Amino acid sequence: MAKQQIDKATLNLIYKAVKDNSDDSGWAYLGLVGTYITTVKPDFDTRNYGHDKLSGLVKALGVFEIKMQGSQMYLRKSSFSSFIRLVQKAIYHYSEQNDWVNIQDAVEYLKKTDLNIRNYEEVIESIHSGWLEFKAIGKKKFIKINKVMV
Repeated sequence: MAKQQIDKATLNLIYKAVKDNSDDSGWAYLGLVGTYITTVKPDFDTRNYGHDKLSGLVKALGVFEIKMQGSQMYLRKSSFSSFIRLVQKAIYHYSEQNDWVNIQDAVEYLKKTDLNIRNYEEVIESIHSGWLEFKAIGKKKFIKINKVMV
C-alpha cells in the first residue's frame, strides 16, 4: 500500500485525542490517544501513513512535544509561545555585545532539546509579530530578539 500524506481530518482527530486525554499540563499518554483514535475511527491504521506504530507517526508529524517515562510515551501539542521562548533562550545563550546571533547557532542549540522539528531554520523564520528581527549578511542569516516573550 502506498504511503499517504496525513489529511487534515486525521490530524485534527489526533489533536483532539491528545486534548481529550491530557492532564493539566497538556500531556497525554500515547496508549490512551491510540485507544481514542481507534474508537472514533476504527479503520485508522498508521501503516497507511508509512509508520508501523502510532509513536512513529506522531514523531514524524513534528507538531508534538514528546517525553518518555520509562517505556511509556507522552505527548502534547507543541506551543508556539513555548517555542519562541526557547528560540530566545538560544539567542541569549550565543549573543554577545550586539545581540545578533547566527541562525545556525540557534538551530544547533534547539537540536539539543527534545523538540522534534524537521526544519528548525524554517520554523524560526516563521516567527512573526515582531518577536525576532532578521538580517542577512552575504549567505549568513542572523537573528536577534526584538521583544521578549515572558
